[in-house]
Amino acid sequence: MVSLEKCSKCSEEALIHVGWKRKNYCKDHFNEYVEGQVKKVFDKFKIDKKSRICVALSGGKDSSALLHILKKIGCENLEALHLNLNINEYSKKLLEKSKEICEKLGVKLNVVDVNLFNFVEKNRKVCKVCGVIKRYNFNKFAFENNFEYLATGQNLNDIVSHAIMTLYSGYLLGLKNFSPVSKKIEEFGLTSVIKPLFFLQEREIETYAKINSIDYLREKCVYWETSFRVEVKKFLEKLEEKNPGFLRKIASSLIKLSSLLENFEIAKMRKCKICGFASLGKICSFCKLKAKI
Repeated sequence: MVSLEKCSKCSEEALIHVGWKRKNYCKDHFNEYVEGQVKKVFDKFKIDKKSRICVALSGGKDSSALLHILKKIGCENLEALHLNLNINEYSKKLLEKSKEICEKLGVKLNVVDVNLFNFVEKNRKVCKVCGVIKRYNFNKFAFENNFEYLATGQNLNDIVSHAIMTLYSGYLLGLKNFSPVSKKIEEFGLTSVIKPLFFLQEREIETYAKINSIDYLREKCVYWETSFRVEVKKFLEKLEEKNPGFLRKIASSLIKLSSLLENFEIAKMRKCKICGFASLGKICSFCKLKAKI
């Protein structure tokens, strides 16, 4: 355990140790570090802060912190999109929290209603179905409303654990999605997706939200705790604790791999015969789910 004494950049008391940098940070310098990692994504991929950006806002820790950071670093044309999945009281709380967050920040909130249980009645893989529904609806809304970017709150832990789950599934071409920014493909109805928290660990986002009094719903989805990915994330956290920088090195490799695989994916892409959006088969995953209702 690292003893926190003074900030590595000033004489103030430190509140967090960032392992991969081997530095302690006070509140102000930690905020500078976190916001700098987000700016790094914007600068590296030449994203104009005047661009129209739709933030996928759940009301949870990561997306709430993301909206706060984007507003703070000067993004001028932000809107948020909340997908109401109608998971009993949990979804109601998320929606209310999303409304509160957007009202406080002065950001327009858009809401799309989808009943998750209409899709999972004949399919018990709730988390997998939920993922398909979210990806489809967030992209559809952003594309049809002419946003230049769809911003998601995936952090470094999410990125690496998702990559491992993709490997586990055997769908190797799925690894082309692991880049901080994906290209817009007009022909197939795909909006450019940006992951501004790509280089930040979950504990860093949690600390940032806490010290900046960013409100979010702390309650977890009841299905999340049953997910195999939770076990994967806990395992990765232990590896990072023992080997600071482990997650960042894996993420850097994923970016390189994503670039290599991108053209293979586009070559196989086609339009879904039902909805017209991108698909690797005749019918996209979302429309296949709808067909089961």
